[in-house]
Amino acid sequence: MKRTVVLAVFVMFVLAVSAFGQAGTVSPTATLAVSATVTPSIGIVFNKDTNGVTVTNPGTSAATIAFGSVSAYGTLPANVTQPAGSPTATNFTVQTPVDAYVTATNSTSATYTLTAKLLNSDTTNTWAVNNATVTNTTAGTATATGAYKTNVPVTVAITIPFSSTAALLNISNTLNFVATTN
Repeated sequence: MKRTVVLAVFVMFVLAVSAFGQAGTVSPTATLAVSATVTPSIGIVFNKDTNGVTVTNPGTSAATIAFGSVSAYGTLPANVTQPAGSPTATNFTVQTPVDAYVTATNSTSATYTLTAKLLNSDTTNTWAVNNATVTNTTAGTATATGAYKTNVPVTVAITIPFSSTAALLNISNTLNFVATTN
């Protein structure tokens, strides 16, 4: 009888150990449903044009160009020009090209439209991109059919009236460019 009790206790011990060992290997299962909606995206950066002034922060969407010291008569800085017909009797224009590089992903668009608008009002000077006048309220079209992944030249021009006083001769503004898939 003593053996039966010892055997019964031993069997219960083995079963208990086995049960605890199996508890550690239990593998619960679960599922996680995942979804995403992919939307087209478009990006623009600025690069130095071969015939343009130096671009600060090239290859970014927050670049800067500086025309330097300009005048109606005399020598202009390197890669700053005056278009034909400038100066006139009342003003002069200076210009330089900068390259816009636009990329698109997840889009069937073959081309894009690039527009620009001034950030701040300029009631003295006239600004233009590729001969399209821009203000802080009116955008001008720099290109209507730009090719993706290609440096597209954009000529930035400022027309300065001779009536500007010394206080108005430090010209500074920001052009906000918007690229839209066609």
